[in-house]
Amino acid sequence: MFQSLPEKLLFDKEYNGVPVQVWEKLDRRELRFGNLIVQSAYSTLQPDCLLLRYTRQMLAAIALVSKLENVLHIGLGGGSIANFLFHHFQKIQQTAIEINPLVIDAAYAHFGLPNDSRLNVLPMDVTESINDLAGPCLLYTSPSPRDQRGSRLPASA
Repeated sequence: MFQSLPEKLLFDKEYNGVPVQVWEKLDRRELRFGNLIVQSAYSTLQPDCLLLRYTRQMLAAIALVSKLENVLHIGLGGGSIANFLFHHFQKIQQTAIEINPLVIDAAYAHFGLPNDSRLNVLPMDVTESINDLAGPCLLYTSPSPRDQRGSRLPASA
């Protein structure tokens, strides 16, 4: 019978009714929103490694870009993709938009997100700010059509 590894809760706060939690088991940290679904994962032994399959698959888009200069992330999570790009593509400029300030706090405090001028993290609602961001870029967005509360996003989002 499968037995799960013991977990330790490192961060547990709530913003607008959304619990933001960071759990640790051995050398792995996970971002969750009050349930068992892993939103982001981070290895304390290999901090620039992408642990979740969907994050590795999202990076396949890099092969389609002839000259990668700017990346826009809609939703930061634990910052896995931003952290990977920061370490492996030293010349790109990244902007991440995250609506939940606790997610930003958790990414910096528990997921090794670098505080650097090459990575600009904006605490805002993308639906109110997307038109203010100019220039061509590679766009990464959350793979889920659901917001953090579990409700479906409107088709216009």
